[in-house]
Amino acid sequence: MDHDPQPNARADWGKITRHLATNALADRLRAGAADHEPHRQAALELLIADDHSRWLDNETFTAMCVYENNDRAYINWRGARDAFDNGAFDKSSTTERAILDYAIALGEDRFKFHLMDDRQRALLAAATVRAIDPIIPAGVRLVKE
Repeated sequence: MDHDPQPNARADWGKITRHLATNALADRLRAGAADHEPHRQAALELLIADDHSRWLDNETFTAMCVYENNDRAYINWRGARDAFDNGAFDKSSTTERAILDYAIALGEDRFKFHLMDDRQRALLAAATVRAIDPIIPAGVRLVKE
């Protein structure tokens, strides 16, 4: 009996390859953002952590918004905003687009966090937490390490 012990091996290999590629891209993006402002790092980490939307696996997103230079990668936040506003991601779900929209807003510094004092930033953080009334999943931290 000629029997394949792993009938989904090709599909699994594709998933593993994409996962490794995504991890490698995340590492290069983190390297590129290492000396950037906290709001850009937060935007990047939001996209990396969102394992539902998987923006780093999205070919449209990476083609239109990510560029690489040597061993580093960067998100062009202005390009991401233009692509978003022009409907490039309209096939994604409402919640996926909401995460991307928020990440882009952070990345492009729409809220001018860098100009605010600690009190103003704390007010915005508290208002956001109140607005979403979150149940914090295990492994998600709300403070800097």
